[in-house]
Amino acid sequence: MLLLLQVTFGHVVNSPLPPQQPLAVVQAQEGCKLVLDSNSRYEFELFSGTVTSCSSQALQSTGNLLQSAARAIGILRRQPAAAVHELVVSAPDGSSRTFRVGTATADVPAQLGERVTVVCAPGKGKNRLRRILFSTSAPGTQPSEPLMLSNHKTGVELQLVRAPLPGREAGLPSWLLPAAVVLAGGDAASGLINPSLPLLILGSLAAIGGSAVASNTLLLPQLKQAPPSAVKVESIRQQLLAQYAKLGDKNKETMQAAGEDVRTLARLSALRLKMQTIGGSGAGYQARLDRVAAAAAGIEERLSKRLKLLDGYTRVINMIEIEVEMNLQVPQAEYESIGVELEKLSELETVRQEWQMQAEAQDEVERLLRAPL
Repeated sequence: MLLLLQVTFGHVVNSPLPPQQPLAVVQAQEGCKLVLDSNSRYEFELFSGTVTSCSSQALQSTGNLLQSAARAIGILRRQPAAAVHELVVSAPDGSSRTFRVGTATADVPAQLGERVTVVCAPGKGKNRLRRILFSTSAPGTQPSEPLMLSNHKTGVELQLVRAPLPGREAGLPSWLLPAAVVLAGGDAASGLINPSLPLLILGSLAAIGGSAVASNTLLLPQLKQAPPSAVKVESIRQQLLAQYAKLGDKNKETMQAAGEDVRTLARLSALRLKMQTIGGSGAGYQARLDRVAAAAAGIEERLSKRLKLLDGYTRVINMIEIEVEMNLQVPQAEYESIGVELEKLSELETVRQEWQMQAEAQDEVERLLRAPL
């Protein structure tokens, strides 16, 4: 006997880097995979599974003036952690990982039993391009560092920050205080020998620091990027996922609006039935019946157009799901056919402007109910 199981398309996960475009779709049977972001051309590791253990601890803000000054001048760019969470995530293949992450707020990212996907920097030696010198991880990240958590149940994506070490609060970089002490001591000692030496030391340190900053912010990010040819297939697939996410939001919005139209039609039908049951033959009732019939006709026309939109959305969504799930390079002809369907949808969506110009049906119902006989 064949059992028909309901298989969902999967959960779309966005990139942790701006503008946070769709990165990949995570299906129910998937646990860990590497994905290249076509926009930034950096690589990320996605680990997906069920939360089997979780604990959270809120951190008390100390209001450190040195930290505030360091963030003001750009030494500290990361947001401070307001809470630390420890999660154990079990993948469908039986493997498990422990994540110790920080969040900028005290919100708990996931509960026990919820399916989540943690977007991390690739681990050491894990990159599809087999690079040795320059990995394809995003600059400023550590190997296997969690960057973002996507909750499949709630649909919330939470940016993660680096959690402070156990027993320590997030503070200034470890190199900053020793460097300041050495610099101050060097200035004091050199000032006794030659008054111009402190300025020379400061100038040389500034030049070294400037070159280091330039290499870290300009040269290194370019060296770590994957070549454009390596993200060609991912670029098309992620563009389709971006369209998929937009169509999903529009489909949900149109579905809710269609539901409101159905409920309004039910109210009008019940109202018309009450008027007919009373059997009033006066001009006041007849005028109301005519107005109810006109309002119902307008809503039915609008509902018909919304159903056409829903049919178009479903068609294009299914087309995108087919191309993405094939896990092959999308043929140009199929990509163009999806574009044609999107153009048809845009033509249907222009009808919304006509809807806005018409009187809202619910307001019409309320006016009908308040109008004197």
